[in-house]
Amino acid sequence: MSCRAEPDPLESAGAISPAIVAGLAGLDPAQLERWRSAGLFPASISNDDPDREEFGEPPWYYSWNDHHRVLAAVKLLELDLPSAELPDALARLDAVCPRWATALVPRAMEEALPLGIDRSRFFAERWHEGPLGRLYAFAEVVEMRPGYSGGDPAIRGRRIRTAMLALEYPAASSAEALAETYRLTSHQVRRAIEFEDALHSAEQIHAPAAG
Repeated sequence: MSCRAEPDPLESAGAISPAIVAGLAGLDPAQLERWRSAGLFPASISNDDPDREEFGEPPWYYSWNDHHRVLAAVKLLELDLPSAELPDALARLDAVCPRWATALVPRAMEEALPLGIDRSRFFAERWHEGPLGRLYAFAEVVEMRPGYSGGDPAIRGRRIRTAMLALEYPAASSAEALAETYRLTSHQVRRAIEFEDALHSAEQIHAPAAG
């Protein structure tokens, strides 16, 4: 993938909720909201349908590229970038390649990455973790793809959102019963429930102290 190529429409697709973006990044949702309010991660998709707000849906969502940009920013902070330097670092990367967070092209990005950052580790870990961020260990069962289930976490190879399984699980008699309903394995169902529990856990594993 090249920064000079025509923009991929799928990279702006999807409508990933702030709760999912924050959970996968290991951020306190309030921190993500502060970043959004400050213009650092503005969230490019708006929910301006008043009927949907009645169901508690957020007024904004993150595109595929937005989501990866948040994950990459948190990775920079994990690699000891001072939080005060984050806005300038993101501005430099955006100037070099607006799609840098999904493209991850070393040649285009190396000079724009902040000095002192372990660049090889940055690229290796972001490629390895992918869109699941801190919950990449669930990748054998859970996946996220642009234009696929709205970009939300889903069972790998199936258009079945993990959030739906978690919602239906309490009313099911067992993981096996739910698995039979959706033609999944009980392992897939259990891992999906574990993923949702971890996603919404109060414990933020990699929450940076960013302003």
